[in-house]
Amino acid sequence: MKKILALCGILALLTLAGCKGGGSINPQDSSYTLSGLAELNLDDNTDYLYLEFLSEGKAVVGSYMVIDGDTLAFDAAGVVSVSSPTVSWGFGETIQITVHDPAADFSQLVSATMPGNFQVTYFVPVNRIYLGGNVQVEWTGSFGASGIFVTCVARDDNSRARGFAENVGDGLTQITIEQATFEDPVNLTDPRVPDSFYVYLVAYNPTYYGRPGAKYLDTDQTINLGFANSMTGREISGRFGAAVVIPREELYVPEEP
Repeated sequence: MKKILALCGILALLTLAGCKGGGSINPQDSSYTLSGLAELNLDDNTDYLYLEFLSEGKAVVGSYMVIDGDTLAFDAAGVVSVSSPTVSWGFGETIQITVHDPAADFSQLVSATMPGNFQVTYFVPVNRIYLGGNVQVEWTGSFGASGIFVTCVARDDNSRARGFAENVGDGLTQITIEQATFEDPVNLTDPRVPDSFYVYLVAYNPTYYGRPGAKYLDTDQTINLGFANSMTGREISGRFGAAVVIPREELYVPEEP
């Protein structure tokens, strides 16, 4: 799939989250990686939690996490992946999770605060029918967000369209989605790809980690959004963030006359 492009070339190369597989080990005095996301998704009205806890790239036997007094065990791939009603988030809520490796007597508290709600205030073309040129999008700010990223993906998972993804960071509330987003980079004579396209806006804090299966991302490709780790200690590193996904905007791209 070609829905998500690498951005700008100046951002650090980061891969989307995924189950890394492999056998399980009981680490002793080894370093850990913890990465994941708490997501409040208004587009599909579902809350998600994805968390990955590994040591030397492998799952930690017997590891578990505790949130709001509930205990969830990491699976054989080192992952906890649940959705509402198991988890439920609110705007501005501080989410606290403690991960445990009982064999090594290790525990670590991680937290992130969910950004505030926001909305699109300006979208051109107004009629959501694309006839050429650039698409303009503006939105309100999201209280507590460290930044917002925008993606544009085709409805067809096998679309040849180039697609779009950009991390606009903190403070900016507008973006231009260029014409090349809706074109097949290989077809130079008739590049426009007719389809419905979805524009997603995602506010995050303090960082972001890709959730497998997220419709607003192309999980088959690498995405360069420049997200930094939120944990850089000697014993544990990685990134954990909270994100709000607002309802998508749909744009129809007809065949060229």
